[in-house]
Amino acid sequence: MFHLARTTVIALCLFLTCAGARAQSSVALSDGGTLQSSVGVLGTDAGAVTNNLTLLTSGTTGFNFSGTTGSNTALSKTGLGGASSNGYYYTDYLINVAPGTAESVTTALANSSGVSNLSERIYQTSSPGSLLGDAAPGGGALQVWSTNYPLAGTQVSIVAPTLLSAAGLYVVEIRGTSAGNFGGTLSITAVPEAGTFGLMLAGLALVAVAVGRRRAN
Repeated sequence: MFHLARTTVIALCLFLTCAGARAQSSVALSDGGTLQSSVGVLGTDAGAVTNNLTLLTSGTTGFNFSGTTGSNTALSKTGLGGASSNGYYYTDYLINVAPGTAESVTTALANSSGVSNLSERIYQTSSPGSLLGDAAPGGGALQVWSTNYPLAGTQVSIVAPTLLSAAGLYVVEIRGTSAGNFGGTLSITAVPEAGTFGLMLAGLALVAVAVGRRRAN
């Protein structure tokens, strides 16, 4: 009886440990920080890592990322690792945009170990568990899959500046048809809030009026 109870307790502890390892988490990052990728159970928030980004009030805020294609095992065909149904290995970086802020985003992806057909895209998502993989994002796609360009003996994929028009969750998704290493950068430029933008316009109008008066005199 005691042996059975002890076995049950051990099994419960192991279950809770595994569940804790797959729990949803978040990390706060500022300029120069390194993004953490999301892994876990497809269709749930388990294993999702949200990168909460704090931007510089002016200029461009830079973030780094690196990883291995296929690290998001939930997007594999079996849900346990390996390629997806379409033969791709996925890695996802979930980023959170602060309320009331819009950004223009530029990413550069470097193929550091010969990953076949390496590319990336950006799309908006409604929850940490809604990572698409083979599925098409429909109207949520901000950038379609990028293409590779040869540069200095490697392949680089570049996503053009992209406007994140609303606060919320966005995914930088990376894929290849083989497992391998990559590295890249994510550069975000804050767009002035509506009130700040209005003050800028008012200031420019005052300057224009002052210049006009000087010319009249």
